[in-house]
Amino acid sequence: MFEKLKKSIVKAIVAVFVGLLVLSFAVWGIGDVFRGGTGGDTLVTVDDFEVTLPQAESRLEQELRELRQRSGRYIERDQAMAMGLGQRVLAELITDRTIEAHARALGVEVDDATLARITAANPVFQVGGRFSKQRFDELLRANAMTEQGYLQLVRLGELRRLLVDSVTAAAAPPAIGLDLLHRHREEQREGRVLEVRADAVEGVAEPDEAALAAYLKEHQAEYRAPEYRTITVVTMRPEDLAPEIEIPEDRLRAAYDERAQEFTEPASRTVLQIDGPDEATLGEVRSRIQAGEPAEAVASELADRGVQVQDLGSVARGGFPDRIVEDVIFAAPVGGVSEITQTGFGNRVMFVVQTEEPERRQPFEEVRDRLHDELALAQAADDLPSLENAVQDRIAGGASLEEAAQAGGFTPRRIEKTDQIGHDRSGEPIEPELPEEVLQTAFATSQGVISPMETLADGGAYLVQVDAIEPERDRRLDEVRDEVRETWLGDARQKRAKEVAKALHEEVLASKSLEEAASGQPAAAVVAIGPVKRTDMGETGELGPQSVERLFASAVGQPPEAPLELPNGYGFVVVDRVIPAEGEPGDALEGEITSEMATDLADQYDQALRQRFPPVVHERALATFLRADGQPQ
Repeated sequence: MFEKLKKSIVKAIVAVFVGLLVLSFAVWGIGDVFRGGTGGDTLVTVDDFEVTLPQAESRLEQELRELRQRSGRYIERDQAMAMGLGQRVLAELITDRTIEAHARALGVEVDDATLARITAANPVFQVGGRFSKQRFDELLRANAMTEQGYLQLVRLGELRRLLVDSVTAAAAPPAIGLDLLHRHREEQREGRVLEVRADAVEGVAEPDEAALAAYLKEHQAEYRAPEYRTITVVTMRPEDLAPEIEIPEDRLRAAYDERAQEFTEPASRTVLQIDGPDEATLGEVRSRIQAGEPAEAVASELADRGVQVQDLGSVARGGFPDRIVEDVIFAAPVGGVSEITQTGFGNRVMFVVQTEEPERRQPFEEVRDRLHDELALAQAADDLPSLENAVQDRIAGGASLEEAAQAGGFTPRRIEKTDQIGHDRSGEPIEPELPEEVLQTAFATSQGVISPMETLADGGAYLVQVDAIEPERDRRLDEVRDEVRETWLGDARQKRAKEVAKALHEEVLASKSLEEAASGQPAAAVVAIGPVKRTDMGETGELGPQSVERLFASAVGQPPEAPLELPNGYGFVVVDRVIPAEGEPGDALEGEITSEMATDLADQYDQALRQRFPPVVHERALATFLRADGQPQ
């Protein structure tokens, strides 16, 4: 529910920032909300809650990381800002502050105990059904979040839930409305369609040359040949250079040694953690396990005294969040029990070490090719700017695009006749596919001219030379005769199907049944529909949703209305039977309507928040944040 509220606020804020600093916060119900530079790092103030530059940068980095993971490629900050990520982040933070302001006004708080309970109940942080601090810390590190930052997000999320739920709790559809909607949705109907198929009608003659010529003239825009350009493209990416770069063996070995930790799997142990209420109880458990009793059996027997066992799985050296506890684990004998120790949470535990995997370092030979490819790609990226400059210098000195590219180690590619969307004259895509930005440059560059060097969206640069231009033109009939003929015949058959359907419709209105009318026409057939519901648009096969709509717009025994266009011709519908809805409205329908009502209430809450807590934007800090590089001007 709150997502709807949040999205609406985001949408409003993004629209507000379209003009960057030439902004208007009219959507928030206020006029000029800007202050000049404050000299600080406050971007926006909501009531007296602030959105600061460090907060925005931190959230932006998180969002950018997720965007890179989703897209599978590295996206630069400036690209993300151009895509509107900065505005979205700012909108989310403003929403957070607005919620905080309203919560404070209402005296609503989320205490630390509630935060701990919510966090511990999150299955993501659990191992074996219990909260794992190790798992918690690992996931926070993986997402570059601090514990304080995560708990603040949980606090805000709970505030949102409390506030929005309090607003939407009254959402309850009236019983009479649910009943009417249920009967409308669940009603079914059966009927028949007299269909006249266009592909089976008689009386359509082959078009002569004059008819085809006239049709082409009337529909020339549909057959017009696009502009084609023959171009030469030079792309300059690190990937283009890397295969030709050889990395010396000594450099590969040096990199292997420098990155030893990357290729080393630390020692690990499979471990059971045993918790107890006090040291005395744990001492008893420890003694019994050392005497040979299974840890799980001992813990189960003493469960009523507060003894619990938790399978931590594999614990890697250096990966446990509590270093003191980790040292205890790795000091214990394999197959034995550790000393009793106190964790950072204050509880006392001990560990049963079941198995151990020693530290393993991948041999150089296993990672040599990977190292070579990575170092070659890095070298290519370092070399690329100077090579790009060399290509430009050669062009400036009078060299052709081909000569300059080959001298820089790049291979020119010539494409014969491409249109503006990258298709050849037969309408097939050029292979390999041309990047959109290359096509845009190619069709914005004059013939015989080499374009300025431009940047590729996925990294690197490119140059384009337009070698020849074939202007857009009207096609002649001899070029498109077959296509024009098929289209002409299709239109003519459709018109004939309509004429036949109208004639049969008159016969039915004059007292014939559908079957009697159809029997004298080879292109006509009576097709049964149903039982179908209003939403069963796919149940009619080739008859299309038009037939279902007409079926529910007519009454039993009513003469068929005028023929309507169907996917394969024309036809008309009669209703044979109405099947009323059965049963009572179900929980699913009530839940659906309740959700929609709650969304409407949340929207109204959204509007009220905008009026009550209008944001005040501080121009100077905002300009710094919205800059592509994030640096002050």
